[in-house]
Amino acid sequence: MFRVIFLFFLLIATCFLISFFAYLDLTTVKNLLIAKGIGTSTTTIGEISLTEITAEIFIFCSTLLMFNYAKKHHDYRDLFILMAGLYACMFLRELDVVFDFIFHGFWLYPVLLVIFATGYLALRRPAQLISQMGQFSRLSSFGFVLIGLVIILAFSRLMGSSNFWELFLSGQEIVIVKTIVQECMEFFGYSLILIGTFLIAI
Repeated sequence: MFRVIFLFFLLIATCFLISFFAYLDLTTVKNLLIAKGIGTSTTTIGEISLTEITAEIFIFCSTLLMFNYAKKHHDYRDLFILMAGLYACMFLRELDVVFDFIFHGFWLYPVLLVIFATGYLALRRPAQLISQMGQFSRLSSFGFVLIGLVIILAFSRLMGSSNFWELFLSGQEIVIVKTIVQECMEFFGYSLILIGTFLIAI
């Protein structure tokens, strides 16, 4: 019973954080535009924003936690290494704006390095890895991680598509709305992944 109540409040807190950071970003940008006399309607959540940075911190923490679990939990080591590699790739992809200072698309090279390294460590015993997946799917943390991944890898991409929003909006509104929705959905997905990763230790 206590665990159910704990999970419920975690979800409520996550939803609150999404609303708070989205509002804070929009208010900050809007006030800045008003102060500069640019206007009041062009507001967005960009690559470098509180929402984006917080989401990156969440997936970075999830990555560190999963690598730590891989060291401590021998029964799930292969799976946790593979999941840590996936988290690390997602984190590096979120830093594409930083890697672009080297050259555009440079983020792909560290991601490939992580894929090869974690793939080599995790896939050496495929039968054991499949067994670990089956065991992990019965844990409560599995649902949080799975839903978080689906939101980030599927729904946020759909909702971040200009073609989708062109059905409802036009002009500059498309860029504003799709960016806000995509960033908030990604933030929500990373929050669920962090919660699911944290629950492994409980």
